[in-house]
Amino acid sequence: MPWLTSLSWPPERSLMEKTVLIVDDDDKLSKMLGFLFMAKGFKAEYARNGGDALDKLKGIKPGVIILDIMMPGMDGYEVCRKIKEDPATKDIPIIALSALSETQGKEDMISLGAYYYFEKPFKSSDLVEKAIEALEKS
Repeated sequence: MPWLTSLSWPPERSLMEKTVLIVDDDDKLSKMLGFLFMAKGFKAEYARNGGDALDKLKGIKPGVIILDIMMPGMDGYEVCRKIKEDPATKDIPIIALSALSETQGKEDMISLGAYYYFEKPFKSSDLVEKAIEALEKS
């Protein structure tokens, strides 16, 4: 499993107690990403859709949000827009994920306030690296 190469143990102390909120309707991908982030010292929270993510944000303040774009119901564009409009959550970095390889989608997410945009498939180590970078800059 190539994604295992990005793991390090023990987790990095600077990330201990940071939370990542993973918003994706693909349970396998969510759990795999959660495992990767936990190996780096993060706590992982999960939301299966946009509405669930917005509800979770009423009770937690993650250090970073990993947000799928193509989800049933409320898509990632709308979720990003709502997060960035809310003064309580507007400063949380968002990293968008999409199976679509369209330039317009990437530009739209960045213009809505996403920190970065990855097309699926992506290198998990690159995603974790970008999340850590976003935390350090926020």
